[in-house]
Amino acid sequence: MLFLSEGSTHADLVAMAQEDYNLDMNTESVELTYSLQQMAPDLPPIHVTSVRQVQNLLKITETHEVSLAVDDLHGSLLVNAETYMEVISNCYML
Repeated sequence: MLFLSEGSTHADLVAMAQEDYNLDMNTESVELTYSLQQMAPDLPPIHVTSVRQVQNLLKITETHEVSLAVDDLHGSLLVNAETYMEVISNCYML
């Protein structure tokens, strides 16, 4: 689980994923995507590549259930979309 606060950045999110899953610390080796539970299954996931997109993700988690996927660009999906997302008050767990 990744705990994010309102001021979290893309670098914070990537660093947490790298630490939690023992990834190479090269930020280019991690891809972060999310899907809303209410999205049609044939829609592609939303990529998180900037601070603005992390802030959008945090805002969305206030009202929607979100699944975050952490993908090692060397070929292995580390956290699949069915594994994650619970929101408890102001603490975001991705």
